[in-house]
Amino acid sequence: AGLALAEPLPDQARALGYAPVLAEALGVAAELEDWGGDATKAERLYREAMLAAGRAGDDARLAAAAGARIFVLGALGEGERAIEAGTAATAQAIRSRTPALEGLVHNNLGATYFQLGRQELAGQELALALKLREAALGPDHPLVASTLSNLGAVRRVQRKFDEAEALHRRSLDIKRRVLGPEHPEVAQSLTNLAAVFEGRGDPAGAYELEHDALALLERAMGPTHVKVAESLNNLGSYAAGQGKWADAARVLERAVTVFRAALPPAHPNLARALASLGEAYVHLGHGPDAVPVLEEAVRIHIAAKTAAVDLAHAQSALASALVETRRDPARACELVTRARDAYRTAEDPSWLRDSEALRVRACKGRR
Repeated sequence: AGLALAEPLPDQARALGYAPVLAEALGVAAELEDWGGDATKAERLYREAMLAAGRAGDDARLAAAAGARIFVLGALGEGERAIEAGTAATAQAIRSRTPALEGLVHNNLGATYFQLGRQELAGQELALALKLREAALGPDHPLVASTLSNLGAVRRVQRKFDEAEALHRRSLDIKRRVLGPEHPEVAQSLTNLAAVFEGRGDPAGAYELEHDALALLERAMGPTHVKVAESLNNLGSYAAGQGKWADAARVLERAVTVFRAALPPAHPNLARALASLGEAYVHLGHGPDAVPVLEEAVRIHIAAKTAAVDLAHAQSALASALVETRRDPARACELVTRARDAYRTAEDPSWLRDSEALRVRACKGRR
């Protein structure tokens, strides 16, 4: 229901011709679009909100929109632009004399550095954001919980699993007490904990936590929301981690269906789900079904300029499908070679080992 208000809000505020109201309406509409999965529209609305706040002389609202825009730019794969925007947003937050807004900027800068794989910088920004938010908002505020989750994600990637789990459990506790046990943010914390379990090598524990997150999201948001599709994608990955490829394919097929209905046709999240689904088809011996699914995943990743590792996953899976179906061995060799080269800079050594093994098969008899 909230998303249905995103478009009328700015139009109604424009009709009033009063810049402070317009700035607030644009900020709310942008947040709704961001939550609904349309980062492109959210970014445009945040820019408009910044301009309206500037006309109104509202430093706090200008800093809030600028800080939120950082995260949206990162979600669009515009990480370097997000970092540049963060410099201006930091100055605007300081000018607003509002520590909570400084916390917002550093939180979103940290999240952007995380997406770019710069974990040391991400940890520094998020630790500062946590300090600012706790001082300004108190230790049990939902925004403190959000920063705890982000810092926990960094520690997970750094393989500091005990610290990551502690951060995510503290975040989960705050959300359950303050927001209520059925709030969608509770599901996000369950998803974060699931990722920690998966990192420890416990896909069964991860699957159980993600299953609970999915059930909560379906109750709160309905079965066709983009957040449900994201959870389904995670669940499929954890089923695959247990070798339950039929279960993985079933939930990933549903994830793809929901993503197609909810997102633009070239969205990276759709490509990730397609790549996982194609991989499941390969393991089930359905190579002919896998090839077109994986071809689409590769095309989307290239067009969207997503992270190199995401493209490498799709390329590696497509190479495997081509090997299994004995199609185009030269292309299979080329794809897995590109994937291997991308994995050399990744943080998970298992990806490189797997791609090297696949390359031996795909490039047999080739230099």
